[in-house]
Amino acid sequence: MLNETLVIACAFILFIVFTYKPVKAFILSALDQKIADTIKQVEEAKLLKKDATKVFQDAQDKLEEAENIASQMISNAKKKSEEILHNVEKEVTELAAKKTESSMQRILLQEKKVLEEIKVEAVELAMSYVEQALIDELDKSAQLALIESNVASMKKVIH
Repeated sequence: MLNETLVIACAFILFIVFTYKPVKAFILSALDQKIADTIKQVEEAKLLKKDATKVFQDAQDKLEEAENIASQMISNAKKKSEEILHNVEKEVTELAAKKTESSMQRILLQEKKVLEEIKVEAVELAMSYVEQALIDELDKSAQLALIESNVASMKKVIH
């Protein structure tokens, strides 16, 4: 039995010695391939991270630029609306002043016209009273001459 056990032990040791190198080479080759694949994936991941960071930074820059442009547009729109509002207020004020001035001119014109009419009526009324007083005091022929001369002179004054 010792012989068989020894032969089996020697055969097992020889089997291990002869298969150790090829199995070791196969296992190391598989591990090296796995390491190489992992390193390649890590490098690709680093490259993707770098690209993603660059894309993110570009997007941030564009967002900031868009916000600045929007802010400028809002500021310009506010300035323009304030300018338009100021111009409209100025035009309304000027128009109101013109309307007021025009109304005042018409009122003054109407006032002058009414005063002129009152003067004419007062003169006519006074002439009528004077004429009546003269008629009462003068004889008919003198009355006629005086009336005609007064009427003629009053027509000149009125017109």
